[in-house]
Amino acid sequence: MRKSLKSITLAALLFASALPAWSQSTHMPPNLPQRPEGYINLQSSISVGLPYNDGAPVESQIETAQRMIYSLAAKQCELVLSTIASDCKISNLSNNLNSQRLQRDNAQITVTAQITMIVKLK
Repeated sequence: MRKSLKSITLAALLFASALPAWSQSTHMPPNLPQRPEGYINLQSSISVGLPYNDGAPVESQIETAQRMIYSLAAKQCELVLSTIASDCKISNLSNNLNSQRLQRDNAQITVTAQITMIVKLK
């Protein structure tokens, strides 16, 4: 009897300790800004590859590639406004940088960007 009472008490304690975890929500909303009524999210991807120059500092080559990506990203809203939208704002921008050696003496720096815009269609 005493052994079963210990088992029941232990089970009750384990169950009670798990209750706070069960009460927490597991749904995580996306980390995107709320879009106003009548607006949509529009996503675009851009990729730029530049040949690697052994004679130039790597940092300056990376900065050049990133500047190109950011410049192209800024022009995405201009393009959307001139074609399908009456309002556009960039809400999210991420980029990835890779270097790749294609052949023995041929390397490349590639920057890829993902752009999310909040757009009101015309």
